[in-house]
Amino acid sequence: MTYHDHQKITKLTRMKLLCLVRTALLWLAIILSSYALGQQKPPFPKGTKRILFLGNSITYAGSYMADIESFIIAHYPKQHYEFIPAGLSGETVSGLSEPNPASEKFIRPDLHNRLTRVLAQTKPDVVFACYGMNDGIYLPFDETRFKAFREGMKWLHRELEKAGAKRIIFLTPPVHDDKKLGTQGYNLVLDRYADWLLAQRDSLKWEVADLHFPMKNYLEDKRKSDPGFKLANDGIHPTELGHWLMARSVLAYLGQQVGDAPDVQAALTVHPRGEEILCLVTQRKDIMKDAWLSATDPNRPARHQGLPMDKARQVYDNIERRIYSVISNKAPQRIRIVCVGNSITEGVGLKYRHAESYPAQLQRLLGYDYEVINAGMNGKTVMKTKDNSYMATVRYQEALKSNPDIVTIKLGTNDSRLVYRASIADSFITDYKTLIRSFRDLPSHPRIILLMPVASYLTDTTRQPDAVITKQIIPRIRQIAFDEKLEMIDLHSITLNRDSVFFDQLHPSAQGQTIIANRLYEAITSKAIRDFDIFPKLNVPYKVTSFYGYDCAEFTVENRTAKVVKPRIVAEGRPWVWRARFWGHEPQTDIALLDRGYHIVYLDVAELYGNEEAVRLWNTYYSLLTTAGLAPKAVLECMSRGGLYSYNRAARNPDKVVCVYADAPVLDVRSWPGGKGKSKGSLGDWEKFKKDYGYTTEEETLSFKNNPLDQVATLVNGRFPMLHVVGDADDIVPVDENTALFEQKIKALGGTITVIHKPGIGHHPHSLVNPEPIVDFILKAVKASR
Repeated sequence: MTYHDHQKITKLTRMKLLCLVRTALLWLAIILSSYALGQQKPPFPKGTKRILFLGNSITYAGSYMADIESFIIAHYPKQHYEFIPAGLSGETVSGLSEPNPASEKFIRPDLHNRLTRVLAQTKPDVVFACYGMNDGIYLPFDETRFKAFREGMKWLHRELEKAGAKRIIFLTPPVHDDKKLGTQGYNLVLDRYADWLLAQRDSLKWEVADLHFPMKNYLEDKRKSDPGFKLANDGIHPTELGHWLMARSVLAYLGQQVGDAPDVQAALTVHPRGEEILCLVTQRKDIMKDAWLSATDPNRPARHQGLPMDKARQVYDNIERRIYSVISNKAPQRIRIVCVGNSITEGVGLKYRHAESYPAQLQRLLGYDYEVINAGMNGKTVMKTKDNSYMATVRYQEALKSNPDIVTIKLGTNDSRLVYRASIADSFITDYKTLIRSFRDLPSHPRIILLMPVASYLTDTTRQPDAVITKQIIPRIRQIAFDEKLEMIDLHSITLNRDSVFFDQLHPSAQGQTIIANRLYEAITSKAIRDFDIFPKLNVPYKVTSFYGYDCAEFTVENRTAKVVKPRIVAEGRPWVWRARFWGHEPQTDIALLDRGYHIVYLDVAELYGNEEAVRLWNTYYSLLTTAGLAPKAVLECMSRGGLYSYNRAARNPDKVVCVYADAPVLDVRSWPGGKGKSKGSLGDWEKFKKDYGYTTEEETLSFKNNPLDQVATLVNGRFPMLHVVGDADDIVPVDENTALFEQKIKALGGTITVIHKPGIGHHPHSLVNPEPIVDFILKAVKASR
């Protein structure tokens, strides 16, 4: 059972009666509405399959199209139409562009240059076309421009007839709202264009649905009581309300009983899950609009790059199945995930943003029983900066309004910029906690996961350098996680040594976004143990400190320091890692496993070098931990001399070991600390070793037979895999005196061992900067042991 499964069951238990009543009422509404709607004819001619929408940036945005499609799906579930979004930003039907444009590179797209390809590939039965907004070139009325518009519309109608369209519906251009003149500015030009189109209903027998004048009347009426009211924040591109007014006019033209529904949600109440249908339709539209442009327009602007059509079709089909599963009430309620973030989350710079950003890839991985909302916004900060605060954005408000079940927060990268750096100490933690609590206080009480920023490969220290991210941002996020008891995912370490997946040293490419999406998918879908807290089960006095943001219980076992770090969410089977030595040194593997629900434990038996007393103490500690609920087998993690501790433990208790991860391990005391080979050894440690084992002479010590190298047969019989990470230039614990001999003996007896070599690296630094190979080894070993 996943963590979210438990959360969801709890909510359902709490609200069971209410939900049953609500469902019954909603389905009654469906039955009654279906009966009433049964008297209506479908909106399109019999045999209609494909419905094409042509237009400019307003149609490219496409909200009005999604509103129309959602309404028709909810009201006519047996009519399977394919809506094809083919709007192109900046396009005209007149072929005109601004005279002397500021940049010669900006020449408005002309429908004449792509229509043939669009029609050949889409083969539409019904076509909607909305032009005019750009055709007046945002200049005062001019007869020559007006004529070009008229001729363009006539040409378009002829071409659509030739292509065999069963129905052609022109839409008058939406209202234009000048910043100073309101509807008395450029909108007067659009009045003329709309009047001419409407006149063709009689003169040429065209079908024309009027969007322009209903929107104009609505705007002017609202302005009487609210002078600041807007249907388009920039005067051109309609808000969601503006798009709904467009959709409402089209639906009314098609004979649908939409009345004065104030928004699309109200119009979709015919189905209890109408809002979910709208969301799915919108997701599909956002993928398909760029896919169609890529397929039909080789000269498309770069920002409209889309998925290859075969891949886009797979997405289309997956969403289609989900939509009709919802319609028939067979689909489970969707789990809503909001991905809060900056440009990396938004997908800035990606070729196929709607498909390649990590929220989009996460959506495909999870399937459409989940709804993943990309709430990333370019350039935004955690801190309440004057110019770039995430909490000052509309997208933040939309994220809150969505009432999510899960929230991931990937912010902090932009806070590292020089212009904001001085405020980090005073503001970062406070403002981040404010952001967290705004989501935590929502009625849905979402699961919140903090994402560490990805690595930065920038060399410009005024921007977002990795040194500031690692030293000032990440430690504070971990402190916040400790204070607020939140889950974390370390994206920083898994993107280190991977500059090739950053296209500009800061933003991950599609491949880099895949790394993030896969990690989030793993976290969201992993099975978890609910309500398990090991601390009180230890039955010992302890104090709690922070271990990189996780709760660490510190206590004593027979006067020896002991530590247990617990994860926020406990993985299935309660797996754990036993750190043998050098607590907290190069912790990236431990942190990655804590993120995945593993416990990390430690008992200080320095410096006993794995002797009988060390083994006895570890046996006592093992009993304490397993009695408290941890798995009967542990992952053993050892660095340097820790190899003596872990392998002695494994040789005495092979049935209690999942696997061994050994980093530059000492496997023969004669090599280190004895210094009897290539290593210069350590005289002080050699004397301690002799004392621990009761040796009094050098000869006795040299005959020592309790090295890991001496216990290979026993270790192989344990049938657990081993991973060694070694620096090939190690002159303290030379590889050829330790791991190389050990590997040969293990393999000779049929054991399983993998060795990762670090060319040119000495005894330090331990581990790998990016611990992913180590983590993958441990995860696979744990899975195989069950």
